[in-house]
Amino acid sequence: MLEIYEASHDFENELLSIKRITRIYTALNKSNEAISLLIKKLNEQQGNKEKECVLLERIGITFKEIKNSDKALIYLLQAEEKSKEVVKPSSRFNLTLLTIYKNIGVLYRNKDDFDKAIYYFDKGYDLAETTKNVRYKGIILNSLAILYREKKEYLKAIEAFEELIKLKLEVENSAGVSNSYSNLAALYLEIKNYSKAEKNYQLAYTIAVQSKQKKAILEVCEGFYRFYDKLNKPSLAYPYLKRAFILKDSIYSSSIAEESAKLETIYNTEKKQKEIEIGKIKNQQLEKDVKSKDRERNIFIGSALLLGLFLILSVRSFLQKKKVNKQFEEKNSLINKQKLLVEEKQKEVLDSIRYAKKIQQALLTSEGYINKNINRLLKK
Repeated sequence: MLEIYEASHDFENELLSIKRITRIYTALNKSNEAISLLIKKLNEQQGNKEKECVLLERIGITFKEIKNSDKALIYLLQAEEKSKEVVKPSSRFNLTLLTIYKNIGVLYRNKDDFDKAIYYFDKGYDLAETTKNVRYKGIILNSLAILYREKKEYLKAIEAFEELIKLKLEVENSAGVSNSYSNLAALYLEIKNYSKAEKNYQLAYTIAVQSKQKKAILEVCEGFYRFYDKLNKPSLAYPYLKRAFILKDSIYSSSIAEESAKLETIYNTEKKQKEIEIGKIKNQQLEKDVKSKDRERNIFIGSALLLGLFLILSVRSFLQKKKVNKQFEEKNSLINKQKLLVEEKQKEVLDSIRYAKKIQQALLTSEGYINKNINRLLKK
């Protein structure tokens, strides 16, 4: 699904898909893979301030979930800084901001840096009021109450719990109201105001039983056990302890079923993810095969064209050579004819010369003979 949302540029659903995947990785002790995926996505979204902020927040939360508080704080503070660059924050982005403020506050509270924790809880509370987000307003009030309790500022802690109870009553959150009454009762027990502690435990128990919330009933039973045990009233403490054990066993059985269902979901999700990856690999291989066949076809066509061109050039060269040879033969024939004609003429000339020479010799001999005989005759 992640690939589909990426392709359609549906960042909101893409982010939800990333959250699910990172939670699965974390549940499977593969937090490195979860963080690598988030950092990869962060690098892809450089320049988009809102998306950068959202992804920085998710990286911080992931580090918080694996108990790496220092790195969690680094990334969440980076997310808060990046949020200041967002010009027009969306309603979805305000939820991210609330998560950032609340978690930074919790991390500072865990470090006993209460002033910084209060600063961020107050920022979260103000934003929750502005955006009318009752759920986060309650979450931050609960965080503030715990902080004041740790600081031993009991009056402020009581005020925060009472405001939280009022808020949860308005939204008819029975389990939440029971939990807040239990926390308030435990606070009164800590400061030894036993009458108010007992009163608040009773309110918590009544609401929990009415809402049939096993975990809420268990929490109140354990609280009542501690309360009566501290007052050294074992006969009153024991029934709550007994019921707490029965509830724990029931909740444990339900938890096993839920965990099995969760693991099955994780398995199916991972299986589906692997199927998607396998499908992706197959598609990539198919693309490679198609490209390979296209390359082979192009090579074949190119080779055929080169061969055809070579054949055309070869035939052309052969015809030109044949033409040149014919011209050469014709020239040779003409030269041979001319040579024969010259040789015949030369023979005729030589014959004429030889004939003339013979005549000349004949004439020269007769003259000598005449002269010789004339001289001989004159001497006589």
